[in-house]
Amino acid sequence: MNRKEFIQSASMGALFLALYPESFIFPEYSSSENKSACLIGNIKLLTSTALERIKVFYAEKLGFPILNEYVNEITFGAGTSTITFVKVNSSFGSPWYHFAFNIPENKILEARTWQLKRSKLIQTPKNKRDPGFPNDIRHFKHWNAHSIVLWINSFYKGIHC
Repeated sequence: MNRKEFIQSASMGALFLALYPESFIFPEYSSSENKSACLIGNIKLLTSTALERIKVFYAEKLGFPILNEYVNEITFGAGTSTITFVKVNSSFGSPWYHFAFNIPENKILEARTWQLKRSKLIQTPKNKRDPGFPNDIRHFKHWNAHSIVLWINSFYKGIHC
Protein backbone atom coordinates (compact mmCIF):
# COMPACT_ATOMS: atom_id res chain seq x y z
CA MET A 1 0.00 0.00 0.00
CA ASN A 2 1.45 3.35 -0.93
CA ARG A 3 1.07 6.57 1.08
CA LYS A 4 -1.92 7.82 -0.93
CA GLU A 5 -3.78 4.53 -0.50
CA PHE A 6 -3.00 4.51 3.22
CA ILE A 7 -4.33 8.04 3.67
CA GLN A 8 -7.48 7.17 1.70
CA SER A 9 -8.04 4.04 3.81
CA ALA A 10 -7.39 5.86 7.08
CA SER A 11 -9.73 8.69 6.06
CA MET A 12 -12.39 6.19 5.09
CA GLY A 13 -12.02 4.45 8.46
CA ALA A 14 -12.35 7.74 10.33
CA LEU A 15 -15.43 8.66 8.29
CA PHE A 16 -16.98 5.28 8.97
CA LEU A 17 -16.32 5.55 12.70
CA ALA A 18 -17.90 9.01 12.70
CA LEU A 19 -20.98 7.70 10.83
CA TYR A 20 -21.30 4.45 12.78
CA PRO A 21 -19.92 4.99 16.31
CA GLU A 22 -22.11 2.16 17.62
CA SER A 23 -20.02 -0.30 15.61
CA PHE A 24 -17.45 -0.53 18.35
CA ILE A 25 -18.63 -1.84 21.70
CA PHE A 26 -16.19 -2.64 24.44
CA PRO A 27 -18.04 -4.59 27.12
CA GLU A 28 -17.25 -4.04 30.76
CA TYR A 29 -16.24 -7.05 32.80
CA SER A 30 -16.90 -7.80 36.41
CA SER A 31 -13.99 -10.19 37.05
CA SER A 32 -10.61 -8.64 37.72
CA GLU A 33 -8.82 -11.09 35.40
CA ASN A 34 -10.73 -9.70 32.40
CA LYS A 35 -10.22 -6.01 33.18
CA SER A 36 -7.35 -5.80 30.69
CA ALA A 37 -9.24 -7.66 27.94
CA CYS A 38 -10.59 -5.55 25.12
CA LEU A 39 -13.16 -7.43 23.10
CA ILE A 40 -15.07 -6.21 20.10
CA GLY A 41 -18.78 -6.91 20.47
CA ASN A 42 -19.82 -5.57 17.08
CA ILE A 43 -17.87 -4.21 14.16
CA LYS A 44 -18.87 -2.83 10.78
CA LEU A 45 -16.35 -2.98 7.96
CA LEU A 46 -16.58 -1.32 4.56
CA THR A 47 -16.10 -3.52 1.51
CA SER A 48 -15.96 -3.01 -2.23
CA THR A 49 -16.18 -6.77 -2.77
CA ALA A 50 -19.50 -8.29 -3.84
CA LEU A 51 -21.35 -9.38 -0.71
CA GLU A 52 -21.99 -12.77 -2.30
CA ARG A 53 -18.24 -13.43 -2.25
CA ILE A 54 -18.04 -12.32 1.37
CA LYS A 55 -20.96 -14.64 2.13
CA VAL A 56 -19.28 -17.62 0.46
CA PHE A 57 -16.15 -17.13 2.54
CA TYR A 58 -17.63 -16.48 5.98
CA ALA A 59 -20.80 -18.59 5.81
CA GLU A 60 -19.87 -21.46 3.51
CA LYS A 61 -16.13 -21.82 4.11
CA LEU A 62 -15.89 -20.80 7.78
CA GLY A 63 -19.41 -21.77 8.81
CA PHE A 64 -20.28 -18.46 10.49
CA PRO A 65 -24.04 -18.01 10.86
CA ILE A 66 -25.65 -15.18 8.88
CA LEU A 67 -27.50 -13.00 11.39
CA ASN A 68 -28.81 -10.34 8.99
CA GLU A 69 -28.63 -9.90 5.25
CA TYR A 70 -29.69 -6.83 3.31
CA VAL A 71 -28.97 -5.47 -0.16
CA ASN A 72 -25.90 -3.51 0.97
CA GLU A 73 -24.80 -5.29 4.13
CA ILE A 74 -24.42 -8.71 5.71
CA THR A 75 -23.82 -9.62 9.35
CA PHE A 76 -22.19 -12.79 10.64
CA GLY A 77 -21.94 -14.21 14.12
CA ALA A 78 -18.38 -14.98 15.24
CA GLY A 79 -18.46 -16.37 18.75
CA THR A 80 -19.83 -13.60 20.95
CA SER A 81 -19.05 -10.93 18.33
CA THR A 82 -20.82 -9.80 15.17
CA ILE A 83 -19.07 -8.73 11.98
CA THR A 84 -21.03 -6.61 9.49
CA PHE A 85 -19.73 -5.90 6.01
CA VAL A 86 -21.18 -2.77 4.39
CA LYS A 87 -20.96 -2.59 0.59
CA VAL A 88 -19.51 0.66 -0.72
CA ASN A 89 -19.00 1.82 -4.29
CA SER A 90 -15.62 2.01 -5.96
CA SER A 91 -15.20 5.71 -5.13
CA PHE A 92 -14.25 4.51 -1.62
CA GLY A 93 -11.38 2.48 -3.10
CA SER A 94 -10.77 -1.12 -2.05
CA PRO A 95 -10.79 -1.18 1.75
CA TRP A 96 -8.98 -4.13 3.33
CA TYR A 97 -8.47 -5.27 6.88
CA HIS A 98 -6.45 -7.76 8.84
CA PHE A 99 -8.06 -9.27 11.87
CA ALA A 100 -7.71 -12.48 13.83
CA PHE A 101 -9.79 -14.65 16.08
CA ASN A 102 -8.40 -15.66 19.44
CA ILE A 103 -8.03 -19.40 19.92
CA PRO A 104 -7.17 -20.77 23.36
CA GLU A 105 -3.62 -22.17 23.27
CA ASN A 106 -4.80 -25.66 24.20
CA LYS A 107 -7.14 -25.67 21.15
CA ILE A 108 -4.64 -24.66 18.44
CA LEU A 109 -4.21 -28.20 17.04
CA GLU A 110 -7.96 -28.74 17.03
CA ALA A 111 -8.45 -25.38 15.28
CA ARG A 112 -5.80 -26.34 12.72
CA THR A 113 -7.59 -29.62 11.94
CA TRP A 114 -10.92 -27.78 11.65
CA GLN A 115 -9.47 -25.14 9.33
CA LEU A 116 -7.64 -27.66 7.12
CA LYS A 117 -11.04 -29.15 6.23
CA ARG A 118 -11.98 -25.73 4.82
CA SER A 119 -8.83 -24.19 3.39
CA LYS A 120 -5.11 -24.40 2.89
CA LEU A 121 -2.88 -22.88 5.53
CA ILE A 122 0.15 -20.73 4.80
CA GLN A 123 3.39 -22.51 5.62
CA THR A 124 5.38 -20.89 8.41
CA PRO A 125 8.89 -19.57 7.76
CA LYS A 126 11.54 -21.72 9.49
CA ASN A 127 12.47 -18.98 11.96
CA LYS A 128 8.84 -18.81 13.21
CA ARG A 129 8.34 -22.55 13.73
CA ASP A 130 8.02 -24.44 16.99
CA PRO A 131 9.45 -27.96 16.70
CA GLY A 132 6.58 -29.29 18.84
CA PHE A 133 3.98 -28.25 16.25
CA PRO A 134 3.27 -28.84 12.54
CA ASN A 135 5.02 -26.52 10.04
CA ASP A 136 1.86 -24.51 9.33
CA ILE A 137 1.54 -23.31 12.93
CA ARG A 138 3.34 -20.04 13.62
CA HIS A 139 5.12 -19.48 16.93
CA PHE A 140 5.38 -16.03 18.49
CA LYS A 141 8.08 -16.59 21.13
CA HIS A 142 7.81 -13.14 22.71
CA TRP A 143 4.07 -13.59 23.25
CA ASN A 144 4.23 -17.29 24.08
CA ALA A 145 1.54 -17.79 21.45
CA HIS A 146 0.84 -19.83 18.33
CA SER A 147 -1.34 -19.11 15.31
CA ILE A 148 -2.60 -20.51 12.06
CA VAL A 149 -2.85 -18.38 8.93
CA LEU A 150 -5.31 -19.37 6.25
CA TRP A 151 -4.82 -18.74 2.58
CA ILE A 152 -7.78 -16.59 1.51
CA ASN A 153 -6.82 -16.68 -2.16
CA SER A 154 -7.40 -20.42 -2.18
CA PHE A 155 -11.10 -19.55 -2.06
CA TYR A 156 -11.24 -16.77 -4.59
CA LYS A 157 -8.83 -14.25 -6.00
CA GLY A 158 -8.83 -10.59 -5.17
CA ILE A 159 -11.09 -10.47 -2.14
CA HIS A 160 -10.99 -7.17 -0.33
CA CYS A 161 -13.06 -6.56 2.73
